[in-house]
Amino acid sequence: MVRPSLSREAHIVAGFPGVGKSRVTREGKALGMGRAVMDLDSSSFSWGQDGLRNPHFVRDYVDAIVEKAREPGIVLVSTHAEVREELVRRGVDFTLVCPSKDLKDEYIQRMKSRGTLALAELFHREWDELVQSCIDQRDCQHYVLKSGRYLEVDDLVWFCSGVEEPGIYELQDGKYIREAE
Repeated sequence: MVRPSLSREAHIVAGFPGVGKSRVTREGKALGMGRAVMDLDSSSFSWGQDGLRNPHFVRDYVDAIVEKAREPGIVLVSTHAEVREELVRRGVDFTLVCPSKDLKDEYIQRMKSRGTLALAELFHREWDELVQSCIDQRDCQHYVLKSGRYLEVDDLVWFCSGVEEPGIYELQDGKYIREAE
């Protein structure tokens, strides 16, 4: 299915918490990839100046994503279900990166190690639903990380090179392999 895209200039990568968006942003900038790598953290849009939840979070965040996508580069964004759905509704192409469903304990430890205990607790309670929601997401390219893997600069280069066949991919023996459906 060929979809219209607002993101021809940039490639948008929606990354599950803990996959390494911030780290790969730092590494991408340090390596001078020839493309800007930007982590557009959703927390900047989640809360109003009054300390209350922003009722326009999804609209405001997706507007910012679309604006950044007009510039050449790679824009790393959150995997909130409502954000993914709004990207699809607006016809914005993106790659979704999430962990394998069997990595609950590893990702809880990642959240604890970086000091985001609320996310660790959320993962403890809702892991299966959160990951399955990503896996079930339609109208995007999927990439599943296995144990011990983080998002890498090479992954970003691969995403930007254009994947011809839609599906769920994982890295095996140095190659991106499409999983059988």
